[in-house]
Amino acid sequence: MKRTRGNSETESEQTEGDAGLVAPTGAQDGGDVGIAAGKKNGAGSTSYTGKFCKPSYKFSESFKEDHGDNLFAIQFHQQSKDQALFATAGTNRLSVYECLYPTGIRLLRMYADPAVDECFYSLAWSYYDGCIPVVAVAGKNAIIRLIYPTNPGYSSDELSYTGHGHAINHLTFNHTKPHILLSASKDHDMRLWNIRTHTCLAILGGVEGHTDEVLYAEFSLDGNRIVSCAMDHYLKLWNLDKPKMKAAIENSSKHSHKSKVSFPVHRDHFPVFSTRDIHNNYIDCVLDFGKFIISKSCENEVVIWKPGPSGVQPKSSIKNCVTVVTRLPVKNADIWFLRISLDRMKKNMALGNLIGKIYLWDLDVDDHRKIRPSILQHPACTTAVRQTSFSPDSKTLIACCDDGTVWRWDLIQSAKADP
Repeated sequence: MKRTRGNSETESEQTEGDAGLVAPTGAQDGGDVGIAAGKKNGAGSTSYTGKFCKPSYKFSESFKEDHGDNLFAIQFHQQSKDQALFATAGTNRLSVYECLYPTGIRLLRMYADPAVDECFYSLAWSYYDGCIPVVAVAGKNAIIRLIYPTNPGYSSDELSYTGHGHAINHLTFNHTKPHILLSASKDHDMRLWNIRTHTCLAILGGVEGHTDEVLYAEFSLDGNRIVSCAMDHYLKLWNLDKPKMKAAIENSSKHSHKSKVSFPVHRDHFPVFSTRDIHNNYIDCVLDFGKFIISKSCENEVVIWKPGPSGVQPKSSIKNCVTVVTRLPVKNADIWFLRISLDRMKKNMALGNLIGKIYLWDLDVDDHRKIRPSILQHPACTTAVRQTSFSPDSKTLIACCDDGTVWRWDLIQSAKADP
């Protein structure tokens, strides 16, 4: 399944500089925070007028998986302490690797789905029983598989979930409840799963839910809300701290998947916040960034914004009011299914484009209106970079591409990594 192009116009970008170290000309001139609320082309929009930042990562190595087809997902296991584990997903394959230091990548395990027509679109890492790494993977056939890369004794056939009526576009685990899995689907809904009891505990969608394919959803850092985005151009916030939802999450841990009585799935039809004033095209990625939200569409830009007017905390009664903090231009990123990534400390952000370049932003600034990017590129990397991922210590950045290649970039020694 090919991920289709959006309606935005593609801009050309000239290659410059040495491989892995690109310093274009330009910087960002931001408007006032709080201006352009609910407007796409208001004073919150930006343009480049100064110097870009010098890249803090250098190219280390790359390889190509033998299928040579699209890789849609790549992700480091952020909770791993002894090994730098990461996984890739594409076609009907999930591959798990160990990132060695100072150089080297070692294949640990490869899983091929029994269905040859399967195409995995997303993967997510967590851990089971407090220490056993687990990878959830899903895609075209709407079946979630749980893979235990360091404990092959678990049967993947018994650890699979069905329920969605169409393809699953994204998976993610709750940050504070690592046994709670969220799936976003082409069937317009999201589902919450408890991987301890193998139970679907809640469905989010319906009356005021998304009206088209849900492309991405993410938990807040405290695990109490979900932000979602879809082909309907809407961004929505869902509250998990409601009494009925909290009860469903708690009771799902007490339910036995072997019971003859089905778990009473909670249905939430009503998000607490909803807007389509940020983007005018498919929204394929959204991240919770504390009091801000980061989102991306097929419009060659990333937007940092917040619900509600400037200086006011979001309320359910302010349904369509938003404050755009800044817009970050990205060239050649007008196709959907290009995903943003943040490092573990939420200080660095990366996004690839359709010609093999990776934009990097340092978010650890006092004024988010003046964030400046750097660009990583290699002459041999020329296809769409679908996703990137930072290692837990931020010393390594990896990326996967449409031609089945994986690229590794390591932190330059003079740059500082997070402890």
